[in-house]
Amino acid sequence: EPAALVLVDGDERGVTPTILTVAVGVHQVEVRHPGFAPWRQEVEVAEGVQQFLEVSLRPPYPEVRLDRG
Repeated sequence: EPAALVLVDGDERGVTPTILTVAVGVHQVEVRHPGFAPWRQEVEVAEGVQQFLEVSLRPPYPEVRLDRG
């Protein structure tokens, strides 16, 4: 699967998979990939603590099929 773009607080920070260093505090993390709805989450970062985020991107709209009867 091709890499997805990773943004932290609105700034592009790399592509998946990645390891990022960010300041202590609350950050908005977003992952984007063409053809999928963006994934967003607020993450609180504590000093000296590593966090692992597992992201599952989904299609932008649920699929609905109608058959004529």
